[in-house]
Amino acid sequence: MPQFDVSSFGTQLFWLTLVFGVLYIAISRIIAPKAESIMINRNRYLEENIIASENDYGKAESLRKEKEMKLREFNVEIEKFRKEALDSLDDHFADRNVELSRVLSKKTKESFLDAQKYLTSFHQHENKCCIDLAAFIIEKITDKPADLKLLEKIYREK
Repeated sequence: MPQFDVSSFGTQLFWLTLVFGVLYIAISRIIAPKAESIMINRNRYLEENIIASENDYGKAESLRKEKEMKLREFNVEIEKFRKEALDSLDDHFADRNVELSRVLSKKTKESFLDAQKYLTSFHQHENKCCIDLAAFIIEKITDKPADLKLLEKIYREK
């Protein structure tokens, strides 16, 4: 087997050392410092973003608390306005109810007096009213005019 040939060990060791040395120098002097600076910059950028996001979160949290406080204040004000409006409406409706009760009472008395007046008038002119009522009924049922003279004659006989 050729890899166990002792005569080629020297050249293999030379090239191994040369390639390993060049790669070590290239990695340690060029690639590793660039990678390190990239990692440092990346970590710094991430830390700055984390700090900025924490600050923004704190601001957002304080704004949320302020919003909740203002909403509570607005709710208190709204409840005051609502209560005032309801009280005002209750007062208005109570006043209106009293006024309507007074008007109803007045109209009831007037209607009662009118009914008494009509009742008295009816008793005074009972004959005429009964004849008019009978004529009205007859006209509605037959669609013909009623004979008032005949109705007066019938009513007098009773």
